Amino acid sequence: MTGGALMSLVSVGAQNLYITANPQVTFFKTVYRRHTNFAQESIEVTFQGDTSFGKQLDAVIQRSGDLAKEVYFVFDLPAIINPNEDCDCDAWVHWTNAVGHAIIERVQILIGGQCIDEQFGEFLEIWEELTADSARRLEEMIGKRFSRAQLIEDAKLPRRYYTPLQFWFNRNAGLALPLIALQYHEVRIQFNLRRMEDLFVTGSGAHVDDNCGCLTIPLKTQAGCSGFAPLCPNDLNAFLYVNYVFLDTDERRRFAQMSHEYLITQVQQQFSVNLQGGLSITASDRFQLNLNHPVKALFWLVQRNCHVARKDWFNYAGLNGEDPIAMVKLTLNNHDRFSVREARYFRLVVPWEAWPAIPRRFIYTYSFALYPAEQQPSGVTNFSRIDNAYIFVHLQPGLCDAVLRVYAISYNVLRIMSGMGGLAYSN
Repeated sequence: MTGGALMSLVSVGAQNLYITANPQVTFFKTVYRRHTNFAQESIEVTFQGDTSFGKQLDAVIQRSGDLAKEVYFVFDLPAIINPNEDCDCDAWVHWTNAVGHAIIERVQILIGGQCIDEQFGEFLEIWEELTADSARRLEEMIGKRFSRAQLIEDAKLPRRYYTPLQFWFNRNAGLALPLIALQYHEVRIQFNLRRMEDLFVTGSGAHVDDNCGCLTIPLKTQAGCSGFAPLCPNDLNAFLYVNYVFLDTDERRRFAQMSHEYLITQVQQQFSVNLQGGLSITASDRFQLNLNHPVKALFWLVQRNCHVARKDWFNYAGLNGEDPIAMVKLTLNNHDRFSVREARYFRLVVPWEAWPAIPRRFIYTYSFALYPAEQQPSGVTNFSRIDNAYIFVHLQPGLCDAVLRVYAISYNVLRIMSGMGGLAYSN
């Protein structure tokens, strides 16, 4: 037996007082806390009326349980193929990349008819890029691939996709929505979906009938029989999976009778059009931010209209696959929040400092918080007390015909009392 380990034990000096004097924890005794009794179950919630591409879908979150936690938008897409693909190398077809996010134009949660939060398929993509580490990417869940060949193969079979929503109560069990305390207010989730023709991508050998909006080539495969049929807007089967929590008797009674106040997050969106590139940052690059409430993070991106025309909804690349933005500056009440800086700093350095992941797409962010991905506040700027805020976005030289979109995550307070719920601070 050697005495090497004992040498570490006896080699103690004055500096050790800062590390091991009056210890408050041991690594060799497990400490745990007992919790209240509960159970949870994922229950299917159907939409009212038929589900079709390009429509508004409306679902009532019934009080099937005491609390609502995760919510997934679940939908089935048929297989689509081009019968001419064997003889025409350009006659390919596939669903657009990350179709699980692209299909959602916007989604709202309403309590008692009041919109509490509104999010967008594009924001869901931004959030996934910045918060999901490599082991928890949504790729197969939402149809996110990294080559056309993969997308074409995926489209040859019918598939079910699961898109997790990112409202405040979906990400933190401590913020689960107390349905048991909303006896007099109905909770609804409303989706605005993209049109069918905006969700598939075809090569030059495939064609769309502009009169009926249906694919003539390619076709969907018909379930249960051989042959093909035109793809139509009602070829969408969609519903929600809601994770309900069931409380034990005492805690259930407390939730039903007590008032509740939750610090929640909301998403704000703004956009501008027809940006132009140049040699230096000027007043023409200025874009006003009409934001409210304490904001913990900003996100912005520039998308060329040619990518939109190709239904490549989350392609934010500039010319030659490079950054579409050259320089950025933010001013608050005519004071520089930060001076002009290379845009790549906000795509690489800021995510490395503040977010769990560096985005693989050309997404830019600035964080007022130390840990913006966490619910616990760690820094904000109250834009309700800012008279004028501007972001200067200078494009890559030569880039034109592009759109700027800005998103912000802000805090608000949701109050629930007497069986009803509403926001403490309006916009």
